[in-house]
Amino acid sequence: MQCPKCGLTNPLGASRCDCLYDFSTGMIQLGAPGTLGLPLATLGERFAGQCLDSLVAYGGLFLGTHITTSLGIGPAPAVILFVTYLLFADGLGNGQSFGKKLVKTAVVNERTGAPCTFGNSFLRNVVMFFGVLDWGFIFGKRRQRLGDKAASTIVVKLPA
Repeated sequence: MQCPKCGLTNPLGASRCDCLYDFSTGMIQLGAPGTLGLPLATLGERFAGQCLDSLVAYGGLFLGTHITTSLGIGPAPAVILFVTYLLFADGLGNGQSFGKKLVKTAVVNERTGAPCTFGNSFLRNVVMFFGVLDWGFIFGKRRQRLGDKAASTIVVKLPA
């Protein structure tokens, strides 16, 4: 059976590919990081993902504000989308915002390894508005921001 995600040929009857693609659900299934051996994302990967997400969010805000203002609607719809993305992006498919998808990292529950939910994404990202206080915690052993601690999440590196 060939994996539609990575193209690897798997034995007949396999439930999951080595790339973590689950054949029954059609999604990447993350288990507990300790059992799958998924390493924590490095500080550099986390920073790169955050920078890319900021580009998406602020680029969308700039473009959206320009479009809605020129249509006479005002900036409110763009601002709402901007804040919504910042708060809920980590709950997108398999715990990956657009930035995390590009750097091949994901936000998962620290106990179960399940992908981040929209509720967890809100909780971990609303704390981000504390700025330096939130990010100061990232230098700990598990590289968890204060928001990660609040939401019981970690950021892991996914297999290539």
